[in-house]
Amino acid sequence: MDEEQKKILNADPFRLAIQAVDDDTNERREVLVTNVGSGYNISNKWGEVIRKKKLKAKQVIRVRWADGCLHFTVPPHYSN
Repeated sequence: MDEEQKKILNADPFRLAIQAVDDDTNERREVLVTNVGSGYNISNKWGEVIRKKKLKAKQVIRVRWADGCLHFTVPPHYSN
């Protein structure tokens, strides 16, 4: 996260919209990041990702921050 995004999130923990990139399909979508004190929640269209990839509770996904975007992937040995 760049410094400006950190400032926005610290000032209003419910407003930071970021781009997320599915590295498996190269699809981009905007998600909201919420500061929950001990970590962050991702919402707004994240449910679409969960349904499309058929993710289950506690399933491992990999995330990384690069190029101003949140990149995520489901490792092959964790896919359905």
